[in-house]
Amino acid sequence: MADNHEAMDVDVDERAPQRSASVPFQPPRDLTVGYVYSSEMTSHFNPRGHQEAPERITRIWQAIVDGKYNTKMQWLPIRPVTKAEALLVHSQTTWDLIEAYQYMSEQQIVDSEAYYEQLSLYVMPGLGFSVNIPWPEKGMGDPDYIHAFQRIVMPIAMEFAPELVIISAGFDAALGDELGECKVSPAGYAHMTHMLSGLAGGRLVVALEGGYNLNATMNSALAVTKVILGEAPDPLPPMHASETATETVYLVAKEQSKYWKNIDANSCEPREEVESISFSIPEVLQAHRAHYLYKNYKMMQVPLLSFLQNPFAGQVICTPDLFENKTLVVLAHEFGNLRLELESAMTCDLNMERSYLLDFTKELMRWINGEGYALLDVNLYPKPFTSVSQNSKRLSNKKNAERYDDTTALLTYLWDNYIHLSGAKKIVFIGHGPACQPLMNLIDARFNSINRYVKAVVQVVGFAKVPVTPKKDEFRSWYAKCSCVLLSANHHILRPEALHSIKKHGVLCPIEELQPQNASASTSVLMSSSSSSRPAPPVVIPGSGNNIIVNPLQRGNPVLECIRNVGKEYGDIVADYQVGRTTGVLFLSLKYHRLHPEYIHTRIEKLAHHYTLRILLILSDISEHKDPIRELTKVCLTNNITVIVAFSFEEAGHYLTIFKQFEHKPPNMIKERVDKDYASMLRTSLTSISKVNKTDVETLRSSFGSIANIARTSPDQLSNLPGFGQVKVKNIKNAFEKPFRNHATNTLAFMASSPSREPMGNEPHDGVEQGNTVAEPSYKPPREPSPVWDIELDL
Repeated sequence: MADNHEAMDVDVDERAPQRSASVPFQPPRDLTVGYVYSSEMTSHFNPRGHQEAPERITRIWQAIVDGKYNTKMQWLPIRPVTKAEALLVHSQTTWDLIEAYQYMSEQQIVDSEAYYEQLSLYVMPGLGFSVNIPWPEKGMGDPDYIHAFQRIVMPIAMEFAPELVIISAGFDAALGDELGECKVSPAGYAHMTHMLSGLAGGRLVVALEGGYNLNATMNSALAVTKVILGEAPDPLPPMHASETATETVYLVAKEQSKYWKNIDANSCEPREEVESISFSIPEVLQAHRAHYLYKNYKMMQVPLLSFLQNPFAGQVICTPDLFENKTLVVLAHEFGNLRLELESAMTCDLNMERSYLLDFTKELMRWINGEGYALLDVNLYPKPFTSVSQNSKRLSNKKNAERYDDTTALLTYLWDNYIHLSGAKKIVFIGHGPACQPLMNLIDARFNSINRYVKAVVQVVGFAKVPVTPKKDEFRSWYAKCSCVLLSANHHILRPEALHSIKKHGVLCPIEELQPQNASASTSVLMSSSSSSRPAPPVVIPGSGNNIIVNPLQRGNPVLECIRNVGKEYGDIVADYQVGRTTGVLFLSLKYHRLHPEYIHTRIEKLAHHYTLRILLILSDISEHKDPIRELTKVCLTNNITVIVAFSFEEAGHYLTIFKQFEHKPPNMIKERVDKDYASMLRTSLTSISKVNKTDVETLRSSFGSIANIARTSPDQLSNLPGFGQVKVKNIKNAFEKPFRNHATNTLAFMASSPSREPMGNEPHDGVEQGNTVAEPSYKPPREPSPVWDIELDL
């Protein structure tokens, strides 16, 4: 143990050079986190025993060393404090009292304890700046502390805008601490530290305080250390604050809102206070859906038995022709996805105008109604619960397992009392998300009658768990003929190691994430082919998902820093960048090409036919670029490769971003939009001139009519217009009379040199009298524009 203790002692760092005591300590610039540790810290202990034992420090330090986190931080040496330094924050009286301790006996120290205890109240001016959140009971955990941080601590801290954050890191609230009796996990402490590290530009001081369970203190301190070093905190499970916590936070918010504008006491108010006049979000969505379906399709609620009425009241809705129509679609789903945007990360208030409900069923219902089919709409999950995509986790939770059984019971009840008794001869089952498994359970429970009437089963799984068919040959044979399981092309079940069990899931149809298409077209194809033999599932080609896949050889390329708004990941690919499942990009710097002209030919040969769309992204970083670009263009035309030329790293990164963002969008979305009407072209051309805005364009148009007349106008005439100063007039005249090469001013010259143009509005014809004057402006024809690009290809 002695050897281990010596290994942990860092009082003397042999690597650090000796410095004078008068020279300020300067840590290395490559390390942004420092730590203070010395074996002298363990010398403070209570001979009679105390919970704050030196073992707390040694255990924490040992955990840091075992994880090698000390190598990522700079050791900061300690030394005795000087009197002058202490008097910066303490009075002379306090210094004298501390010095007097060395002359007191142990009995005198014990006798003076009561006297010094009363001096520890620290009563000072701090109204509004000393924020306390008093928990009234034990057992407070992660959701309670996170709730208090998000509602009280962080809003006040953001408004205060500190220059330095000092965390009094007490871990006595940790799970397992016998004195604190709270239940904060290491992940909870990590998340709180993560929030605080966003203040003061990351300038953070964490000082160890309480914590009386050695394991809990060690694990919590290690979690905080990881966050300080830049690691992301461990994820927390779905949770909500307790009633006690919300009540306490509400009371604190009411008090602190007197001093801080960021504190909104109303948003912290517990719902129980307004229970009689409040509606939950599921209740609002339920009422909206019932109203929407009745208004648009005259759909009505289906009566349920008493044991199903409580969880599913108002969630089963059907069209009026349920019992008469020969074709019935049964749609089982959950509530649509709520897309919420916050007004402020400090207050977590919703931006109501930018939040919306994404409901995939609207297009589907429009198609069903247009085809004249009956519809039975079933919302199996009127209230969300955790882990809907994990069957094992769902069943491990008793409350969730009960709700999971209720969904199967509801579908079975609807089949026995409505669907089976209807006049439908062709029935289609459509399941979405977590509703797929209960639908499979219904088919298993009523297979003998379902296989006669159900002609198609569509399961929209996405990334969720794919339902498994029961181990019955007859069932799997029927299900393979009429099933269509839609899932992401990146779903884990399509990985090579899982392909051996793919048959038990029915006909899998992997799809990339595309923009929503016309539901009528896709569903019509499904319905028309449901009774015929189904084709084999398509071959799965690994896609790039939402990220650009980068060849590891591109590490360090400045282009990577210019790719924004899309993710990046490294992968073993032939191209330099894969911006789509069928799109590969080779990157080439002309400066590098001039030194290694054979490089691009080798890369093109390796690229071969791996991608449908192959792109050569050229970075023009040399002055004499015409000949190399001409040569590379010939090569690319021969090999059916598209050429893109960028003149900066930012432009190259922007091209890669655009290709990825428009991966699944139609060509007309990428195509340049050209305004064909004269007014729009005039506005576009003139606003390209510096200092000229749309209002100025309207002034010019109303005063002179056409681009030709504007070009002929003298500077004096322009200066008389409202809002036209000398700089703006000079820019306009230069745009028409000086040589230029950019696209916008090239358009100006083309329009100005057009021999004839239809006049607009009040535009006068040349040579026609206006009142008593004849418009005869002196006019100097503009110079012919230089060509934008003059590369010739002699293939």
